[in-house]
Amino acid sequence: KNELLLAELTEAVGRLNKSPANVEEFVVYLEFHTKVTERMDIIEADFETVKEMYLFFDSEKLSVKEEDHLLYNTGTVANMHSLRSLLGKTEDDKDSQIRHFGMDITEQLDQLRGRTLDVEKRAQDPRIDDDTSNIDEVIAYLESLAEELQDIKDKERDYTNYQELFGLNVTRLEEVNNVGRDVADKIKLWTGMRDWQKITGEWTNTRFNSINPEEVAEKVQLYTKIVSQTARALPENPVVPKLRSLVDEFKLTVPVIQCLRNPALQKHHHAAIDEIVGREISRDPDYTLGVLI
Repeated sequence: KNELLLAELTEAVGRLNKSPANVEEFVVYLEFHTKVTERMDIIEADFETVKEMYLFFDSEKLSVKEEDHLLYNTGTVANMHSLRSLLGKTEDDKDSQIRHFGMDITEQLDQLRGRTLDVEKRAQDPRIDDDTSNIDEVIAYLESLAEELQDIKDKERDYTNYQELFGLNVTRLEEVNNVGRDVADKIKLWTGMRDWQKITGEWTNTRFNSINPEEVAEKVQLYTKIVSQTARALPENPVVPKLRSLVDEFKLTVPVIQCLRNPALQKHHHAAIDEIVGREISRDPDYTLGVLI
């Protein structure tokens, strides 16, 4: 029992003796301090049990190995006194430590604000407002900005949580959300352009009889919404009217697709359509949506 108690005391004293070097270490230090404090009643009870055991051995003049006695006196007893002292000292120094690391948090948040303003500046790259830019390059660039902003957000969350934990005034970086929205809107616009071109390319190369009119209508509605959202957020970006033009142009074909792919059509209807078009749409494997358009 003495060995188990000594092991716990040694770990506690060792960790509480080590001064935290930064706010992250201080938070871990406080959490460990709280954990040990909550266990002190049990630790004290275990110590009293071991103490009474050695007092009994001494009073009864029972034989105890010298190294065990030495371990108890210089190890268990000494560490118990050290632990009590450290717990009290940590509690006494807590307020000054919080003030010290609170200043550190403020400095870290200022650095995050600087990083955010740098991302905001880079988000104005002229390639983003050029509808002739390489789509994949622009998206990769914007996504790298989004990743950096996510790192900033994660750190801001940690630091504001520390402020709440320490009972300090919480500092929110509103710039992070504003820049985040701007970057997200630009990603939505450029990925919308990329994905729209990809999906319409697939449709135009798909055999007409395999086209799902409901899916087409849903996608057109989705990208119409994307155009509307990005137009409000990025009214000066020339990519918006370019995407709108592509979507609006394709939108004109939706009613035609829905009519020609109506499951209620009978054989005589298909025959009439084939005659009008001048081609057997229903039987021609090479008749794609692209041909119809």
